[in-house]
Amino acid sequence: IFFRRNTMVKALCPVADGTEDIEFTNITDILVRAGVEVVVASVMTGKQVKLARGLNLVADCMIDEVSAADFDLVACAGGMPGAEHFQKSAKLNEIIVALKDAGKFYAAICATPAVCFSVNPKIMAGVTKATSYPAFHGKLGESGVQVMTERTVVDGKCVTSQGPATAMEFALKLVELVVSPEKSAEISKALLCA
Repeated sequence: IFFRRNTMVKALCPVADGTEDIEFTNITDILVRAGVEVVVASVMTGKQVKLARGLNLVADCMIDEVSAADFDLVACAGGMPGAEHFQKSAKLNEIIVALKDAGKFYAAICATPAVCFSVNPKIMAGVTKATSYPAFHGKLGESGVQVMTERTVVDGKCVTSQGPATAMEFALKLVELVVSPEKSAEISKALLCA
């Protein structure tokens, strides 16, 4: 009898007060459509958070309850002050660095590449190009990366994107990278993106 290891891709999607609604829901929804097991972890003091536009959401767990070893991807939405809460979470930063060091994907959109990723040299080490919400390009550039104007940028295992209008293509790119190009194309077609 042969036992097969569960090969389902598992993604960590952190959430905080002020996380951008469209970005968060696009990322989580599209990953789930691709068959990815998504774990939503709060970086706040409780599981209930209030997103940027006032919607309340209850996370699956607290960030301190998860281990980087359990995930193939961490995908961070943007929004303010959500990105600041991500930056202040030592546990989330530790997880992002651990996934990076393990050769796994780590991704951020909107303010988060500049406000969280770019201020942590361990996250940005080896990253040469990235993007963010245009108002944060100056801050992102302070980390030494080449700031790109493309809507979504892949540099090795680091994936960054610009904002709410790019959230769907960002999430589809993550599916392409962690599941397959075919699954990404299938979902894109079903969502009338292509």
